[in-house]
Amino acid sequence: MPKIVDREARRQEIAHKAIEVFLRDGLQDANLGKIAVLCGFGRTTIYQYFRNIDEVLGFTLEEVFSDLDRDARRVLRDESLGAIEKILELLDVFEREAIEDQGRMALLLEFILHPRREFPKAPIDVRERLHGLKAMLERILADGVASGELRELEPRMMAFTIFSLVEAVTLHSTLYEPVALEECLNAARILVEGLKA
Repeated sequence: MPKIVDREARRQEIAHKAIEVFLRDGLQDANLGKIAVLCGFGRTTIYQYFRNIDEVLGFTLEEVFSDLDRDARRVLRDESLGAIEKILELLDVFEREAIEDQGRMALLLEFILHPRREFPKAPIDVRERLHGLKAMLERILADGVASGELRELEPRMMAFTIFSLVEAVTLHSTLYEPVALEECLNAARILVEGLKA
């Protein structure tokens, strides 16, 4: 009897292994053959799931952003949370991803630090997608100022500042040494508490 393969699960498995290849060999030198070897099957098998390396990269990036977007939207819609709690929840989402799944975030860093240099046909505009996440944070800040929960501040600049913390944690975790998530979140809590009106 033929083996039944969950196509979507296999695509996710390939995307996960592709991250290792993208980071090890660089976006320019990654190819389907290297990914197939890491997955433990022949190169022709990978063509059953992806047509080319651009498609693998696009799928991989979309997986990262769909997870981040889903979690950020969940926080944004939660009516039981005030602005401070929403900001802290978002920081938890972003920093947890940065610390616990460094490969995925390191791939995003590759695009942030070297936009279009290594992979000019990138199927997703990483900066635009990150801007969307930052815009969610800006909206929370603006709502918090409007409701009087937060002190008077410029939401766009404060969103930039808070998001810069996430980028710094991502960079540090990827390049240097792991950061303790709880310590990082506790330090962020102290900073965010200072935004209260």
